[in-house]
Amino acid sequence: MPDLRGKSPAGLVEYVFGRPAREADGGEYDELKVDPTAAVAALRWIAAHQDEIARGYTPAQVEQAFRYLFGEAQLEFSEQLWNPAVPWQERRACIRELATLYDGLFREIEMDGVPFMLWDMIGFGYDCGTRHPTTDAEDARVQQAIFETLSEQLESRDPEIQLAALHGLGHLCHADGNERVSAFLSQGDWMEPEVRQYAEKVLVGSIL
Repeated sequence: MPDLRGKSPAGLVEYVFGRPAREADGGEYDELKVDPTAAVAALRWIAAHQDEIARGYTPAQVEQAFRYLFGEAQLEFSEQLWNPAVPWQERRACIRELATLYDGLFREIEMDGVPFMLWDMIGFGYDCGTRHPTTDAEDARVQQAIFETLSEQLESRDPEIQLAALHGLGHLCHADGNERVSAFLSQGDWMEPEVRQYAEKVLVGSIL
């Protein structure tokens, strides 16, 4: 189990992104020991250095790293967004800054399904019942921060960003989620038919 405690945010990013791209069945990363505050700072570093990441790693490495940070290694990285030992202002800023990936790195590098699934991977605990915002204060404020971020993303005129935000809202199970999606649908006929149809599915809970 590699011990990465003490590494800088940039050092953590290099460790994760710098691994050789593997085949789909090419094994798994080792479990890691990572300082929680540094893990959140590493996610923020990614958002702040998107051009550097696009230039420094292959598309396969970048996609692999995102699937790792928000999937295989979510306990070490993205789950730290709920860790009260990490200052709330750092965690909230991280959530907000992740949204900038959609107009940056996600436009530069094709990553099969990652942009669409990102908010799902982050917030799925609210849908599957492992997060309890009505009784847990940390679950509640993280959910609210994600909700506010996704609500702003719905204001984009980019259909791909709209779809990602809708998908995230569908799994976030926020009390005001359906109201926000209904308001989005009422904005007019300018939206793509695919987006309108997906928003309607979100309202009835018919998404995967």
